[in-house]
Amino acid sequence: MQHVEELLREQLVALGEDPSALPPHEIARHMHCGVHHDGMLSYIWKGIPILDVRPEQQDDGSVTWRFFTGETPLQ
Repeated sequence: MQHVEELLREQLVALGEDPSALPPHEIARHMHCGVHHDGMLSYIWKGIPILDVRPEQQDDGSVTWRFFTGETPLQ
């Protein structure tokens, strides 16, 4: 989860936002997270997709998480 938080902060800064200056109610108002049927998470800030987190099942049963920012769109 820490990596997700770091990536979200980076993406907000890239959009010209100062995450440390945003009050919690503004974050709650503008940040949305959607969960897809395959377990992928999509984070959206003010209507702009900023981060997708996709789970990938490994042969040994473990899960690897892949991160896709606005700079590396999920295809």
